[in-house]
Amino acid sequence: MQILPLLKEGGIPITTILGMLRFNNISGIFDRMEAAKQRQLEIFDEMKLAFYSTKTIIHIPPEQMQEHKGMLEAAYDYINTKEFDILDTRLKSAIKAHIKAREELAASESAAGAPPAAAAAAAPEGANPLAALLGGG
Repeated sequence: MQILPLLKEGGIPITTILGMLRFNNISGIFDRMEAAKQRQLEIFDEMKLAFYSTKTIIHIPPEQMQEHKGMLEAAYDYINTKEFDILDTRLKSAIKAHIKAREELAASESAAGAPPAAAAAAAPEGANPLAALLGGG
């Protein structure tokens, strides 16, 4: 289980990890993270397409219950590319506004209280995360 700390750090709930391990489908966890990253890049593509086809800036707001951590990772990677550097200034501002809105939504969802699975994933080192889920120590 050497990968468990990495998965927990990635924000994967312990119940999801245990379920994937039970069905020997650990790749499904990584597929979910990659899907979040891909979706974020699709959102940026939609914003660019609208701008370059109609010269209209559109804002696609982030939605609740999305995989914000993976999406933000992709967003941060994107704004450090040459492609981003050469975008129109107005489009760059719109993309940065989208990222800021996603950061705020992720923070508010985190502050609103983590579900029990997320709390178990944040258990202290050496603690039994399954016991924490079941109410034990």
